[in-house]
Amino acid sequence: MRFFTLFIVFLFVSCSKDEMKIGDTANIDCTDTISFQNEIYPLIQNSCFSCHEDGSIAPKISDYGNISSNASTILSSFSGEGIQKMPPPPNEAVNDSLIKKFSCWIEQGKLNN
Repeated sequence: MRFFTLFIVFLFVSCSKDEMKIGDTANIDCTDTISFQNEIYPLIQNSCFSCHEDGSIAPKISDYGNISSNASTILSSFSGEGIQKMPPPPNEAVNDSLIKKFSCWIEQGKLNN
């Protein structure tokens, strides 16, 4: 009986799924400084401006101040952990490498560089 119990425990432990959670940058290489002007702003322009640039759909995210103050919400939306995954279909989702860059930018203090 003891062997059976250990076997069941082993199955549950070995089948657990390892997922990256929001804010978990342990698995992300953030050694390179992320540039707001060259990497973050173009990402927001391409993925968000069609709806959020003029503020007709909240939040308005057209400049550094608005993007920086809404960074956690943006990251959650990109990752699908927010109220709704953004950008919404049929728009193309933000790929994982860009989400990681955005996460690194937050981790690095949301530099305005």
